[in-house]
Amino acid sequence: MNLFSAAIVGAGRIAGLADAPSDSGPVRTHAQAYTRHPSFRLQAVVDPDESRRERFRAVWHVPEAYASIDELPAVDAVSICSVTSAHFPQLQRLMQNGSARAILCEKPVCERPAELDALLAIDHRLVLVNHSRRFDPAHQRVAADIHAGRFGELIAGRCDYYGGWLHNGTHLIDTLRMLIGELRVDRAAVSAPGKPDDPCLDVRVFAGGAPVDLFGFDERHYQLFEIDLRFTEGRVLARNFGEELIVEQVTTNNIQERYLAPASESPLRGLDDPLYRAVDVMAAHLAGGSAGCGATLADAAETMRTIWRAL
Repeated sequence: MNLFSAAIVGAGRIAGLADAPSDSGPVRTHAQAYTRHPSFRLQAVVDPDESRRERFRAVWHVPEAYASIDELPAVDAVSICSVTSAHFPQLQRLMQNGSARAILCEKPVCERPAELDALLAIDHRLVLVNHSRRFDPAHQRVAADIHAGRFGELIAGRCDYYGGWLHNGTHLIDTLRMLIGELRVDRAAVSAPGKPDDPCLDVRVFAGGAPVDLFGFDERHYQLFEIDLRFTEGRVLARNFGEELIVEQVTTNNIQERYLAPASESPLRGLDDPLYRAVDVMAAHLAGGSAGCGATLADAAETMRTIWRAL
């Protein structure tokens, strides 16, 4: 079909530089998602590094390559996969000039509150932010069960993350907002190393009256991203970055002791193809449908505001 054209800005790892076209297996790069999707053709790549963009172009058989988004002709969809500091100026430029009808930007969408305000002031048809768990069916299912009251009331939570408060804390805060609702920042302190100029923070937030503690982990040991949420009638564990979701519910034994037992569907497999599903949302929008995914720029704004409240 290939109804829509797509471009990728930034030819790094998440864009697909270390990946290659495949007809099967998980979809974990933007190039793989566009290449697999029947409604898209990957038309162009943009990267200032000539060697990298030409290597990307060769691997993914991309017809066009440019050094700057200023050279990019109009396309239907653009993925912004550049370094974090470039997200805001590139996204602002694309939104203002209207050269893309749909945009998918890697997180964090920007670095400063004034940048977010500037983006929100621009009228654009569709901007998605790649808070990947928003697009994952397993996380969507668990979130729906939590909000439906399947596990009772939240008692407390503990989460571990790595790689900087702005860089990966953004994923953690957005996932928690998806699962348990809006968060109030109580206190924060610098803890483990993260990225340059972006340390990890240890943060306590409250969801309603329940405390949730977030701990930065030093990735020089290994990378750790886990969520443990304890409710009055069960528990939800997201392990290995959310690739495995363990769901437990309270049951009673023959001497009336209450304990946790795995639910029949546990564990759920997560994060196999959220990028494909994000691209599918873009295709539906371009075909005249609705976004409805909880990961638009407007949806992501409160995640960013929560991040900044802890700084």
